[in-house]
Amino acid sequence: MCGHGQRVATARSVTSVSLWLLILVTSLAVYRLARVTSGGDRIFRTQVEAAQEWAERRWAAKHPEDVDAASQEWQSQLAYFIGCPYCQSVWIAGVTVAALDIWFVDVALPGLVAVAVAGAAALMTSFEHLGDDG
Repeated sequence: MCGHGQRVATARSVTSVSLWLLILVTSLAVYRLARVTSGGDRIFRTQVEAAQEWAERRWAAKHPEDVDAASQEWQSQLAYFIGCPYCQSVWIAGVTVAALDIWFVDVALPGLVAVAVAGAAALMTSFEHLGDDG
């Protein structure tokens, strides 16, 4: 029997060791998803570039006076976001941790776990560019 104020351990509860494992595995998954969906891999690169071009054309049509034809950067924030693995990892981490918390395990402090997962995914993304010149 369980007294008042005691929590009953269930299959959905997460221990501290399994929480670290959950964070690690979720971070790897978020990193991979953000890399694929932001065009970092060839898998979706064509679709990502098409979406960025669409967002840029849409932005330019609404802001013709602000268009800088000489710029090599995306002028549309949406076009930038579509190709940004750091940006996407935040949203993907939030949705992933929320789904884990709702359907699979009780995640203690899911907001904090989502930020930790997004940070770990961003750190892994930054490691990709360590050997790059520039």
